[in-house]
Amino acid sequence: MVDTISIGQKGEQVALDYLASQDHKIIAKNYRYKKVGEIDLVTRFKNTIHFIEVKTRKNSNYGYPHEAVIYSKLKKIIRTAEIFRDQNNLQNINYQFDIVSITLDDNKIEYYENITL
Repeated sequence: MVDTISIGQKGEQVALDYLASQDHKIIAKNYRYKKVGEIDLVTRFKNTIHFIEVKTRKNSNYGYPHEAVIYSKLKKIIRTAEIFRDQNNLQNINYQFDIVSITLDDNKIEYYENITL
């Protein structure tokens, strides 16, 4: 049985390294708010806050990782991001929602920026 937690943790580290190489500044990791939702990574790049969902799969046999970010998941991320912005007094800063899709077997990293509903 594949250890999905370790795959997810490895994917988040790959995403962190990738984003850092692109000059993103890490603000938060695995931000959770009660029963509302979780945001894998919050970064700042230039004048924009990025709320990032990281999806990792060992291979693409069952589809690509980013395909797992469905409408209901994105709605939870958006609601959680609103709470994060309020708690951190970031209402007047530009923000967007991104996905980092990682396939481990072929070391494929895809960065989808400014995802909308």
